[in-house]
Amino acid sequence: MSFTQRLGQLSRDAKLTQRDLALRLDVDRRTLQRYELGQIFPFPETLVALVTILGLRFEVLFTLAPPMPLDLPVRRAVPDFENDREERA
Repeated sequence: MSFTQRLGQLSRDAKLTQRDLALRLDVDRRTLQRYELGQIFPFPETLVALVTILGLRFEVLFTLAPPMPLDLPVRRAVPDFENDREERA
């Protein structure tokens, strides 16, 4: 699923109309439509506002994984070798 498809799906899941989401993002509704059509890409600060409004993790916009709420723990990408050494000792 592309960013544009994901954006539309997440907006619908949050039960936000384009008008409502555009108002919360402080962008014109046509600008939001252009995001969803892939004609333009949001500025970084708009992406931050978007995930905040939708209550999601940033990476959800760019992955195929199902949305995860913000309160779930994140797995470490790099093993924690310090704790591994302490556990083995």
